[in-house]
Amino acid sequence: RGARRADVFRTDDDCAAFLTLVDDGAPRFQVDVHAFALMPNHFHLLVVSQGGRLSDFMAFVLGGYARYVNARGGWDGPVWRGRFKSVQVHDDAFWDYLVAYIHLNPVRAGLVDGPAFARWTSLDSYVHGLRPLRCLHTDLVLQGYGGLAPMLRYMDDVQRKRVRLPEGYREDDLWKVPRHQPRRAPPPPPPAARTAEQALAEVCEVTGVSRDRLFHSRRGVPNPAAWLAAWWLQEAAGQTQREVARLMGVAQPGVAQRGRLLRAHADQPPLVTWMAALRARR
Repeated sequence: RGARRADVFRTDDDCAAFLTLVDDGAPRFQVDVHAFALMPNHFHLLVVSQGGRLSDFMAFVLGGYARYVNARGGWDGPVWRGRFKSVQVHDDAFWDYLVAYIHLNPVRAGLVDGPAFARWTSLDSYVHGLRPLRCLHTDLVLQGYGGLAPMLRYMDDVQRKRVRLPEGYREDDLWKVPRHQPRRAPPPPPPAARTAEQALAEVCEVTGVSRDRLFHSRRGVPNPAAWLAAWWLQEAAGQTQREVARLMGVAQPGVAQRGRLLRAHADQPPLVTWMAALRARR
């Protein structure tokens, strides 16, 4: 939830920036997303953490979005209201109910007349096959309901309060930090699929920009290929910001700045084409 219950998602660009962070972080930290809803002052994610790195994933997303908000301006103080809240899903009934609860959030808040009118939930992906997130997995949920039509009927029943609440479910618990959260040491990160040199070579090939120009920087002159290189070195070669900074001959804050610029222009040419080409090589 936003600090002071203030709105954290004010524009469509804000929502898109947040989902970009989710999409970038999910494969890195082995998290599968099954449902989401972005509300003005909070969000819900239904995820499966395959590698026990949920906290790392959330730190990546929340920290990245806080930096985005502060860079955007108009915010003074913390963006989020403390640590994220998490509840473990313990059975199928709980899971099914949460899928409906998340997609009905905008309706319950009086923002839209029905779940189909909400712009920033995962329901469009289930109904129309749209994929705003590469990391969004719809098959598991649909299999559990027995298809889309039973899922929508179940959501209607939940909206009309014709469904018994799952055993042990209390809505207030969704906003509490459990006193004793199970902790386990995260597994070592998987080996990077590429070396740094291979990642840079791919960026040069996709952009048509020489390696010298990737590392060339002039104040006031945008260099989208350099933004792309800083991102791909981390995404595909597993480089840290410090390692990228050393490789590119810049200070570490310069790498973070390249990341912010990339996220701000990721839906614009030529970056949108370049990023799609690199992602296709995974």
